[in-house]
This record gives sequence, structure tokens and C-alpha cells, in this order.
Amino acid sequence: AKAGAAAAPPTLAERRAGYAALMRLARYDRTGPAGEPVDCAALSAPAALRLYRPADVAATRRAPAILFMGGGGFVAGDEASHEPVCRALAAESGAAVFSLLYRRAPEHPFPAAFDDAAITLDALPALAAERGFDAARLAVAGESVGATLALAALAASTTRPRALALVCPVLDLPGSRPSRVAMARGRLVEADMIARDLADFAPRAEDRDDPRLRPLTAALRAPPAAIVHVAAEDPFRDEGVEGAAALEAAGAATSLALHAGMLHGFHAYGALVPVARAFMARLGAEIAEALA
Repeated sequence: AKAGAAAAPPTLAERRAGYAALMRLARYDRTGPAGEPVDCAALSAPAALRLYRPADVAATRRAPAILFMGGGGFVAGDEASHEPVCRALAAESGAAVFSLLYRRAPEHPFPAAFDDAAITLDALPALAAERGFDAARLAVAGESVGATLALAALAASTTRPRALALVCPVLDLPGSRPSRVAMARGRLVEADMIARDLADFAPRAEDRDDPRLRPLTAALRAPPAAIVHVAAEDPFRDEGVEGAAALEAAGAATSLALHAGMLHGFHAYGALVPVARAFMARLGAEIAEALA
């Protein structure tokens, strides 16, 4: 290669492998048992679910339930990459965590992941009740693009959870904000990566204005109590802050925490960032309080 030549962009396989390696940095001081597969026949959807039970087995019966949607730019992320966060969330919240393994792009482009999220939220009360959990105490949680899915699912579903938790939320992937421009390079998630993920997920330009992909442009209908955590050194910082304000304006009791010095997805880097391990205890306690 010529000196100074630009490096070739990562392949899809390399993108997924890199995300998996990053998520292996997760480490928490207290985690629940490993996830177990959920029979999804009743969903009428090709998505998969894993169930993570609370660490205290005695508290499992009538425990509340959380539907969790992980990140990965709609193209990366799988059962293994999301398991540490889900185990910690179940242990710290005392809730059963249903982790949605939605279909990934480019094999399954827009709107496949959104269809999976809406169908699963519709089914959440029945899924919780049939396993002995409290179907009256439900929450939805999303990290990164999982937050996009969470808000879109709330807009499409008849299920009305009590709480919504968004961590490092991506809420307008095709859009731009000052933080995107200022942090286009050197913040782990770079502008070129965002553009590639968007092209894989929504290859048709006309789909990029769909309100499901840009939930900040859509009217929020009676959202539940909202817990929003934003990393200060995150290109998606501004839309996270904007999202918290929009939820509050729509009538949701909303808490916003801006974490100084933290990068996108910091909560999953417990082996590198000690505050990430403490963060999961905080998030679990906040969700537990909202579901009490």
C-alpha cells in the first residue's frame, strides 16, 4: 500500500468481531445467572429472546420484568455480547430481563428490527405472566440503537410499561447534532462507522426519514417514567439530552444524568472503567424504584 493511503473500511465480519471484543470488557461485581432461551412461538416473529432471572431466586416469583434491547448499530451484537449487561441488570434491579435478539442488518434491513421490537413488547405481559413474573410491573430498556427500538416499540405497541430506561441513547441515527460534528473522530464511535451502519440498516434513502428510525421527530404518546443516562464524550450526546427533554415535555417524569468524561457505551466496559461496574448498580436501583 502507498504511504499515507487510507485504510480500507472494516468488513461486516470485522465490525462484528470488533464489537464482540469490546463487549468482552464487561465485568461486574454482582451478576445473576446466565440467560436461558425463551420459547418464541407465540411471538409469530423470527426474533429470539433470552431470559435472565434475578440473582435472588427467592425473589423471582412475582418479580417485575424488563424488555432489554441492546446496541451494535443494528448490525453487530448478539447473545454473548449482551449477556454481561443483562445479567448485571437482572441482579441489580431484582427484575427478570428478557433480552431481545432482534434480526440484524444487512441480512435483515429496515424495518425488521423494529417489527421484532414491537411484536415482542406486545407479547411482554403474556411472556411475563406465564413465567410467574408480575405483568403489571414492566419496563423497557435500550442501550445505543436499542433506545431507538425502545421508543419506536412504545409508539407502536398497546403495552404500557411503567418505566423506560435509555443508556447512551441513539435517537436520530440519520440526523446530525453539534456533538456529532465535534466528535466525528477519536471517540470510539466515529462518523464513518455510523454512516456504514446506517447504509447497511437502511440502504433505501427514503427509509431514513421514517419516524421509527428518528423517534425524536415523532410525537411521543404518553411515555412512561423515563431514566436517561448520557455519556458526555459521546457523539450521540446531544440527541440523548434532547430525548430526555422531549420525554419530559410529553409528560413523563424524567431523570437525566450526564456522565462526565465517559464514552459511548461506557456502562459495558467494566474491566476498563471502574465506574461502569458501579453504574449498573445505580441503573438497577433506579429501575427497581420506578417499578416499586
